[in-house]
Amino acid sequence: MAGISLNKMREIETRSANKPPETGFKITDRRAVGALREVMRAQGLSNPNAALLSLVERCLVVEPEQKLPEGRTVDISQTVRQSLIRLGYDEGQLAACDVENAYRFIVMRSKNTGGQKPVRLEGVLDNFATARFEGTELNFFSPWGPRYKISTPEIEENSPEMKTIGELVEIFQEFVGFGYKPRLVLMPADTYGIEINNLPSEFVVIYFDSLSRVLAKELGDLVKLEIKPWSEIRNEDRERYDELYEEMAARWKYSSLPSRAVNTARFFNPDKPEDSARRYIIERMVEATIIEERYAPIKLSLVRKEKDELDGALRRIYIIRNKAPWMSSESQAQMPE
Repeated sequence: MAGISLNKMREIETRSANKPPETGFKITDRRAVGALREVMRAQGLSNPNAALLSLVERCLVVEPEQKLPEGRTVDISQTVRQSLIRLGYDEGQLAACDVENAYRFIVMRSKNTGGQKPVRLEGVLDNFATARFEGTELNFFSPWGPRYKISTPEIEENSPEMKTIGELVEIFQEFVGFGYKPRLVLMPADTYGIEINNLPSEFVVIYFDSLSRVLAKELGDLVKLEIKPWSEIRNEDRERYDELYEEMAARWKYSSLPSRAVNTARFFNPDKPEDSARRYIIERMVEATIIEERYAPIKLSLVRKEKDELDGALRRIYIIRNKAPWMSSESQAQMPE
């Protein structure tokens, strides 16, 4: 993006240390948070006023429908530009700056959390661009598997889940700062735990009740949070579920089951691992189709990329460092992610 030299920014930082910037523009706190943080990280500035001046110098607009002043440009990457062109949006608007910032954040965080690239990136960027230019909610989807190796169902302040929840807070603070209105559909994987992996139903219910309370407390003021178990989604779309299940069951014969899936299923169902593996694969593929049809979301994955092979058309990003630490490595392969 068009900007000013680092020396000039340092000069501005010193001059504005005790004086609010007189920019002539009003940038709301909701928009400024993420962008200010990005500028300060990139330039090593310690004074928010200087970072704010830098942001104004880069964007010089406050409303998404406003165009940049004559002679000003936003440095939009070719990847984002292609999305804007595809959707018919004007890259000379502030919203283009926000889409670019979101894209750079995803790329940077993907590298810092394991280097796993997004899947269906065009669709990811289309969702970001449409939500920002149209002012609509940006839908995210995250499945959440139950505990398998921890004997107590209640989540405490020092529980491993809190690391991942803390990262979710950081991520959504960034997206809100870029002007987005995020909505998170968090799906407790109750059916997988009870029906496929043979966990006691009471344990699973207590665990997800505890998780729901913690998530509401930590994320409730930041995103539009919808906590909806897979069992509930499945029942609401029962006719479609039955149709898809029959279709997937015809496709997945016992002879075509991956050996890895069978070996993992043996951990949960040693007597009939093939039945368990087949049920898991079919359920996962049906789930992915229904979620895509219902929400058309970006999947904010909580597990490793290789575990998402059954996600079909879902757009996916991998920007979580603490990947389901409450689940053992053995049990993760049977989880809905």
